[in-house]
Amino acid sequence: MVEGVDRNSEQNRSVRGEHERKLLAESGRNFINQFFVTYKVAQIYEANNDAFMRQHNVLMATLQRVFEREDKVTLEISMRSLFLNRVKIIAQFLHYGNLTFLLDLFEDLNISSITFSKGLDDRELTAFLYLLARRDRKWMHFEEFQDRLGREKLVHVAVTKLVEQSKEIESAKALARRLFVESINNLKGIMKDIQEGSEANAKRTRRLVQGFIDLMNDHEMYMIGLTTTKNFGSYALNHSLNVCLLSLALGQRLGLERKHLRDLGLAAIFHDLGNLIVPQDILEKPSPLTDEEFQIVKEHPLQGAEMLMEVKGLGTVPVRALRATLEHHIKADMTGYPQLWRQRRPDLFSKIIEIADCFDAATTSRPYRPAPRRPDLILKEMVAKSGSDFDPVLLKVFIEMIGVFPVGSLVTLDTGEIAVVVESNPDPTLLDRPKVKLFTDKEGNSLDGDIVDLSDYDKETNRYVRTVVTPLDAHSYGIDSSRFF
Repeated sequence: MVEGVDRNSEQNRSVRGEHERKLLAESGRNFINQFFVTYKVAQIYEANNDAFMRQHNVLMATLQRVFEREDKVTLEISMRSLFLNRVKIIAQFLHYGNLTFLLDLFEDLNISSITFSKGLDDRELTAFLYLLARRDRKWMHFEEFQDRLGREKLVHVAVTKLVEQSKEIESAKALARRLFVESINNLKGIMKDIQEGSEANAKRTRRLVQGFIDLMNDHEMYMIGLTTTKNFGSYALNHSLNVCLLSLALGQRLGLERKHLRDLGLAAIFHDLGNLIVPQDILEKPSPLTDEEFQIVKEHPLQGAEMLMEVKGLGTVPVRALRATLEHHIKADMTGYPQLWRQRRPDLFSKIIEIADCFDAATTSRPYRPAPRRPDLILKEMVAKSGSDFDPVLLKVFIEMIGVFPVGSLVTLDTGEIAVVVESNPDPTLLDRPKVKLFTDKEGNSLDGDIVDLSDYDKETNRYVRTVVTPLDAHSYGIDSSRFF
């Protein structure tokens, strides 16, 4: 009886937590939109003007609604994303400019976070807004801004410096790399147990997937960058983990709740479980498969679903995980395999994993394709198959997530420099202008260069500072992009 009560209490806490995250996400969107409007009004009108007072009151009401549930409201920037009390704010398309405005404002003042504490009054909020809106950009930097907060006696407003995040970010990256290696080793043990007929336990896998979800929330681009690691240990293990990370990133972009992300991650990591019954000489054959060999390969989704039901430590195996294992080779037009006697449309998880599976497999070297293919070319081929092979809406979100030049791509710039893409541009109108790490200078000399933003615009010359001229084949240059992550 006590055990049942504990389990119900834990479930209730989880539901409440998910509900709170939804409320904070909505509050975050409302806050940045209203903050943008009030800031712009403060640049034009004085504090006693009716136009400013109306917008100020709406902004204060937005804060007060959060204060009803939280003691503080912290707006924080991390990896070019914005968070309200650690919940990521995903702006709607029409309001995306408001989000980028705030990101630019934070970076302009070298601020990593602004915290409003309960007890904030009208005077403090007004003074803070005018301090921001009327600041002299030539001389006001973080230290002066922080000093002015003190002089204005804004005791319920605090700011932290952007550079102070560097140690936290590096720590998160180290944790991500450790989880990546642990997951490979964990999968290796599970596959070995299954092949030997031993009882496989995936309880640890659940914890690892949950760890990836936590990191994905704050460090999405870095986690996607980890998928440039190829054939670490073995293709099968590395591929399963990469598909898991790409699927989680896409699921997060779609706004899936945490419990659904967890099930999606488990589904992705075990999607190719059935390949354990496919002979290695077929999986590693350097030439095209015969009809008979391909027929054997086509059995692996069904076999994988059956095997997944036998894996311990997953609790009740999520039905959607079973469906994804079974359906991840069924295309949008219902072709593919397996063709069952009662065919139905693939589940959302299945369609997500299909996209992640195809992209990672095509950009990885295999016995029949020793040289991996350029990510941008793979995306073009996938776009050509949108609606037939892939769900067009999901594919569009996937491309917005990884960019026209996906993370890990090698590119040459109009300056003569060569660079590696390390972060896609979150602005859907600037997908061809990612952040890149300079790999050579203008003369072609190798260097450990800076990370530069290709959306930087020079108003004097009326042109972008740097622009991609053409993608390059990293493999032919002998460059392993994963070393940048």
